[in-house]
Amino acid sequence: MILDICDSPNMMQTMNIVMTIINIIIIVVPILLLFSLMFKLINASVKNNQDALKDVKKKAIPNIITAFLIFIVPTLINLIVTVSFPESDYTKCAVIVPKETIRIAFEEKAEELVTRAEKSLNMSDYTSAKNYLINIDNDEVRENFEKRLKIVKELINKNRQASEIYSTVEYDDFKWIYYQNEKGPAKSKYDEIMNYAIWAPENKKSLNGVSLPLIVWLHGEEELIYKLAETSGKTSDKFLKSNFLDTISNWKSFNLSSIPAIIVAPHSDSGWTTEHEYKSIKALIEYYSEEYNINPSRVVLMGHSTGGRGVIHTSYNMQQMFSKNYFYALVPMSSNVTEAYPTEDTNKGYEYFSNMKIRSYSEDKDADGFNKWLGKTNDFIYLKDVKHNDVPKVALTTDSDKDGVSDLMYWLFGDAAKIVKPTPEDDGTGLPGLPGGDDVQIPPGPRPITNYLNVSALNSYIASAAKSGGLYTRNGVVSVAKALISYTEGHGYYVPYQLGGMYHRGNLWGANPNWGTVIVHNNKQVLSGLDCRNFVHWTFKQAGLSLVRGFGYEGSKVNDGDNRYSDISQGRPGDVIDAAPHLMLIVSNNGDSYTVAEANGVGRVRLHTFTYNDLRRAGYMPYNMDAVYNNTGKYCPSTSGYKAYPGSCHIPKDQFPAYYGFGTTSRTPISILKSPKRTDGVKFDMKE
Repeated sequence: MILDICDSPNMMQTMNIVMTIINIIIIVVPILLLFSLMFKLINASVKNNQDALKDVKKKAIPNIITAFLIFIVPTLINLIVTVSFPESDYTKCAVIVPKETIRIAFEEKAEELVTRAEKSLNMSDYTSAKNYLINIDNDEVRENFEKRLKIVKELINKNRQASEIYSTVEYDDFKWIYYQNEKGPAKSKYDEIMNYAIWAPENKKSLNGVSLPLIVWLHGEEELIYKLAETSGKTSDKFLKSNFLDTISNWKSFNLSSIPAIIVAPHSDSGWTTEHEYKSIKALIEYYSEEYNINPSRVVLMGHSTGGRGVIHTSYNMQQMFSKNYFYALVPMSSNVTEAYPTEDTNKGYEYFSNMKIRSYSEDKDADGFNKWLGKTNDFIYLKDVKHNDVPKVALTTDSDKDGVSDLMYWLFGDAAKIVKPTPEDDGTGLPGLPGGDDVQIPPGPRPITNYLNVSALNSYIASAAKSGGLYTRNGVVSVAKALISYTEGHGYYVPYQLGGMYHRGNLWGANPNWGTVIVHNNKQVLSGLDCRNFVHWTFKQAGLSLVRGFGYEGSKVNDGDNRYSDISQGRPGDVIDAAPHLMLIVSNNGDSYTVAEANGVGRVRLHTFTYNDLRRAGYMPYNMDAVYNNTGKYCPSTSGYKAYPGSCHIPKDQFPAYYGFGTTSRTPISILKSPKRTDGVKFDMKE
């Protein structure tokens, strides 16, 4: 049961306190008024004080009326509302609930949260359930919940491990292959195989031994017509350009993590209602499960329109025919079905489908009957204003959390769907396409920068370098980068590299006192520091320049023109070298090489030298940053900080911290930053 506000145990406890106070007022206040009146009357009588007696008699009637009203009015209102609106929220809230009822309500809510975590295998749901168990007084009940959540945590960790394993697959080698006239490789082992397409690598070595899930796709009526009107050489082209298959082919264009699955798309000529189709699907699952070592507990059945109804029909009838449930999850799209479909025996159908993982998508908000019947309304996704034929594309590519993972893929595979490969500068081997170079020496222990040097002295040193080099100038930016690196290394320390590491929220300057501490980032323990992009932003800011939040040559375009140099050798100190996703600041041009300042995957902020030839081979080019340095007429608004701004800007001197010596502000670095918003339930041990 989904609890409303007055059914929630926390509200019950709160209302118990409120109603107890109200009842005390209703009963105690009238009694006190009457006792006060009697005391005054007795006191006046004993003392034979006529004036006091007159005063008591004068106040007696108003006091009695007041006492009566305090008692009767709330009671009368409560009675009228209760009788008139017996099902109202007021009626539910305005009662004192027995402790046993509250205890049961807490346990029901805990059951709801734990069950949700078990189904979603989502860290956020796990954390919510785990934190809620503090409300459970019964030790035995709480321990049972904790045991279930322990299993959930283990499964989440397995998913994360699967994510790391899935990331080793060469998804760029995947493509659709269509097998026509029943000539697919599965035909060699199975007699009944319909035409089908397979999304997989031609060379199994591209899987690197990884066992991926399998998705079986059932097409709609339009693709059915392609098969019925089959002519040699055209059917496969049309089929491979149909909505679902075309979306998979163009997956890169959606900037989402690759789909961690082999996909089989049988091509029907009858609409998913025949034994031949069911035997073909069974054969395809069995053949490719063996061919690609697919995990049999991770086979998903999806379909759209006629194929959406086919998902319901096929899964049920295959289970009946072969006495085996072949599917881990069902995803029907644009399928308006009822509980009577696909069997008239609704009890038998309910028993099967209620235990299945099912998520439905539709452009019709009234197509939720099947999910309502099963009590799975939260897994009916209404795609408002989406055209019928666009439902598969939208369902596949929606990323509501903006984390680079399709909502549907996350629902199916949990954290294992987050298979974003490590960026080149995070691989610990040096620049993408370039040799790593330096030996890496980790600071002695994961301790903050403040354990090794005086941050205030470092900030003053950086400010002095910026001013002597020239605020708003190339030399000023370069001087800042060199000052940070030379000062920290001179004290046996360096700023760690951290993918995603930043220090620019609000209006913060100087060194982050938390650099070097252990934090949890992307579910891993790392040392807090800077990444390449944010290091470049940091150096520019210390010299008074705020870059826009783009990537690469951030804020350096002139009239939206291309500001890359025409030759690799033309970069100057203060320019930026870019081959997304990595950025470097040029410190010097040596004639045949560049010395750069960078935060790199080898583990730290450093100076390093690369030859022109090394950079050219790896696809790097320098960008002319004149538009940033020469933009003296545009000053940052006082509220801009590092927020998005229409163009790069120069920070007015009255916004600099006091240690720059302008005497305008007392702004200094602070050690506590607002943690970035997360959607996966992971809390930062230390703010970035």
